[in-house]
Amino acid sequence: MSYLPSILLLSENVEDFLTTNFNINLSTNNLDLQIIESEKSIGISDVKTAQKFAQSIPVKSDKKIIVFKQAEKLTTEAQNALLKLLEEPPAYLILILSSQSTHQFLPTLISRCQIIKGNHLQKTIKTTDAQELQQLCQSKIESRLNLLPSTANKEVAIEYCSQLINQARYLLKNGSIKTAHNLEVLTTCLNQLHQNANPTLAISDAVLRLIPIT
Repeated sequence: MSYLPSILLLSENVEDFLTTNFNINLSTNNLDLQIIESEKSIGISDVKTAQKFAQSIPVKSDKKIIVFKQAEKLTTEAQNALLKLLEEPPAYLILILSSQSTHQFLPTLISRCQIIKGNHLQKTIKTTDAQELQQLCQSKIESRLNLLPSTANKEVAIEYCSQLINQARYLLKNGSIKTAHNLEVLTTCLNQLHQNANPTLAISDAVLRLIPIT
């Protein structure tokens, strides 16, 4: 199974997610798993703990997993400190932020994660699965708005924009400058949505500024 290394998990039960997708039994000691949680806020010291854990290679498996439970408790400073690990994780690291919603997170943090609802890990988007973004980019300007779902609702718009960002991040592996431009456009759109911009106008403006990938 392939997957993106950083996951924003919108689920009530991170334990089931770990069991279902990684066959992890939390009742036994796992040297390649670190769970970070706090009754109050999760601060920079907690992020440093995660960073230190991430520096060493796995002991018993091919992956190390760090879970921030109730990650909405991450302070703004802690989220900023976590960005580098999200941007450049070791090849063996899976980082999971577990929360009920995306409201408390910085847009820059959200844009670096694959958003998953429920307990089943989605496979990494393949090129053929990125057809939605590719179709938008290749379509004529006057036709693009007809391809959009209804994005009047802020949460729907955020989810749709996040999906396009995930696709752009995958396609960016090919090193395309055009894809980098599109990723910047979509990330800006996501920032605007989190700043309470009009969802429909923000999404519409972003897709009209996408440029053909090929």
